[in-house]
Amino acid sequence: SVVTLAPVPSDEPTALPSRRPLSITPSADPTRQPSVVTLAPIPYDEPTTLPSRRPSIPPSANPTTRPSKAPSSNPTKRPSKTPSVHPTRRPSAYPTRRPSKAPSANPTRRPSASPTSRSPTSLPTSYKGEFPYTLPAFRDKEWSTLDETIQDIAVNKLHYTPITWNVVGGGFAAIELKGWIGLDFDERRGAIQLGYNKNTWDCFIDHYRSWTWDQLRLTNVDAYLSAMELGWTRTLWDNYDGRGDDKPESDDKWWANLTDEEQIAANGLCYFRENWDQTDMNPNPGYFPHPLPAFRYVPWRELSADVRRTAREGLGYIRETWNAVDSNPLEASDTFFDLNLEQQAAAQDLGFYPHTWDCHMNHFNSFYWNGFYGDAKVAVETLGWTAVSWDYSDETLPGPATESKDWSELSSGERAAATVLCYFGEIWDDIPITEWYDYEEGVNTAVSLYGPMPQDIDMSIFRRGNAV
Repeated sequence: SVVTLAPVPSDEPTALPSRRPLSITPSADPTRQPSVVTLAPIPYDEPTTLPSRRPSIPPSANPTTRPSKAPSSNPTKRPSKTPSVHPTRRPSAYPTRRPSKAPSANPTRRPSASPTSRSPTSLPTSYKGEFPYTLPAFRDKEWSTLDETIQDIAVNKLHYTPITWNVVGGGFAAIELKGWIGLDFDERRGAIQLGYNKNTWDCFIDHYRSWTWDQLRLTNVDAYLSAMELGWTRTLWDNYDGRGDDKPESDDKWWANLTDEEQIAANGLCYFRENWDQTDMNPNPGYFPHPLPAFRYVPWRELSADVRRTAREGLGYIRETWNAVDSNPLEASDTFFDLNLEQQAAAQDLGFYPHTWDCHMNHFNSFYWNGFYGDAKVAVETLGWTAVSWDYSDETLPGPATESKDWSELSSGERAAATVLCYFGEIWDDIPITEWYDYEEGVNTAVSLYGPMPQDIDMSIFRRGNAV
């Protein structure tokens, strides 16, 4: 027998039309045309590219036929005779590039004749308000005056040491050779904790040295104009690495020797006297311009193996050149920043920093004549030097008579001048360390770190505190 099953309707349409309709009887009144379903229009966020056939909303009942006579904001056609707001009593944060005709209420830009301390605990505030940004609160304070939290941030996140912190400006601390964009995450967080942001770091710490000339020109016109006023050009700026003579004349001047226009331009790069002159805030209990590097006056054999290795491999010392101060060619010919980076690192590992190396090792012999001012200039002049003899002295141009005198033959004023250049008797007379070192006591017998001024030195010709 045959069982016929009713077809089971499927949810999905068949691929081919059915041979017969599923419904046996057609509908009573079939339509002649397909039904039309009208859907509500879907609004779009973006406007259509063509105008709609009919407006989406009916026009207003009484549209205007002409535009209104006056715009709603009522702008003035000419400037008003009086300003709309009152002028501020304080100057803006961004100073004009030229000084006003009338003097400001701020103190003079020149340093005082005699500062109150030879090792300042904080930098003066006389220049604040003349910069593009507010001077950060901590960087101008001497290390020992900082609280432990600030010291911890400075050491562990920004890699300062007490010595590198106390040397203001000049890029002696490695972190200060980086622009904001070059700081890693921890360094940037430490900088923020000390109150810096991108603007204040790049201005007060980096002085835009990590920026290219085009970056200055296109993104910081004020800094660009300041650099130009100081004599920088694209070639000098983009190629200067902190060493060598390819730099503008202003870069070799001390702050007091800059013109007023150059000082204003330096303010635009967040320089002021103390960071331009690289003020040494390290404690100085002695009578030399900068702290005595006592470790340098210890005989070679008394040094530890690590110190000898650093001195030998990093700076080329051997026993003879170490024991005879001033006999290493580097001491006689190079300032700290004339040393290459490896030599600078070795000198720093031994305990030197720019001021102590330049004074106690080089005795400013590598400075140009126009690099002297204040006590240091008085000192070289007192010893008989002139601009010509200093800059061009050689076999054909001998130095002054004092160069051939022993210490005992110098006058009290000449000894004072030599002291300002970080000489003392044994160094001036080229006596080896081994002859004035007490091996039993472990100290040199020539000069003490805390020693009083010798009586045969007359310092009255100097304004104390203004030496280089």
